[in-house]
Amino acid sequence: SEGRQILAALHSGLGNLQKAAGRYEEAKGHFQEAFRIREMLTKDFPEAGYELELAESCRDLSDVSYEKWKRTEQRSHFSQIAREQVPQALEEITASRVWREKRVAILEKAAGERATAASRQELARAYHDMERFCEAESAVEESAMNRAWIGEHFSVGGLLSAEQNDIWRKKQNE
Repeated sequence: SEGRQILAALHSGLGNLQKAAGRYEEAKGHFQEAFRIREMLTKDFPEAGYELELAESCRDLSDVSYEKWKRTEQRSHFSQIAREQVPQALEEITASRVWREKRVAILEKAAGERATAASRQELARAYHDMERFCEAESAVEESAMNRAWIGEHFSVGGLLSAEQNDIWRKKQNE
């Protein structure tokens, strides 16, 4: 799994470089490959917690679609070709929204199965990106409560005892 995880990270990095260079189709291809690999990792190793990385791939795909649309919109102010670009721009806006929704669904599932402060924080960001502000605020509050509770109950070595771990799991299921 480590090799596939590295490969996905490489594709994600290449996608970011391509996006920065304005090469959106190439970026999209790398982001899609990173998503495909991370989706397989999530299915093959459900307990490993690859959901946050999978959600990151959704965010990358959403962002590249949005950036491509934004670039088309900027050109439309200077060009009569804008009308021809409207269907493509709408397609990119829709794709961006679909990837954001998929990200939220992945993070909601991850937060339900393994509610960590990090997963709740990432879920809060995803809610905020979707302009679901009440849900974002709630996820931030839960993240803060998780962090505070864990901070109070960690041992000096940084590990929870079996008893503390059981208490924490029961608290998460309440």
